[in-house]
Amino acid sequence: MLDLTGPAASGPTLRIGSVPGSTLRIDNTATAASAIVINNANQRLEIGAAGALKIIPAESITAGTILLQGGSLTDAAGLTFGAGAIVTGQGTVSGPITGANGTINANGGPSI
Repeated sequence: MLDLTGPAASGPTLRIGSVPGSTLRIDNTATAASAIVINNANQRLEIGAAGALKIIPAESITAGTILLQGGSLTDAAGLTFGAGAIVTGQGTVSGPITGANGTINANGGPSI
């Protein structure tokens, strides 16, 4: 697990490994200038209560999990969820959402 606790400005490429337990956690503000590849069931993106992740280009998640723990995920270019994608937790997801095969679960607190 890699936990980003300080702000991350646009520019760095955010990546998540594909071995079991591969987790990237955002606990502050972060802007991703490129899409984050999430295409493996072992990949997990966590956004903590104080986390706010903004992704600039369109994001496509074909497998793996995004866990919101009160924070926010924003992508004005759009989020596409494939059959193996799971978005769960509590927080805010902003931007156009497409894909009829992924799973979106709201678990108490603010709406997803």
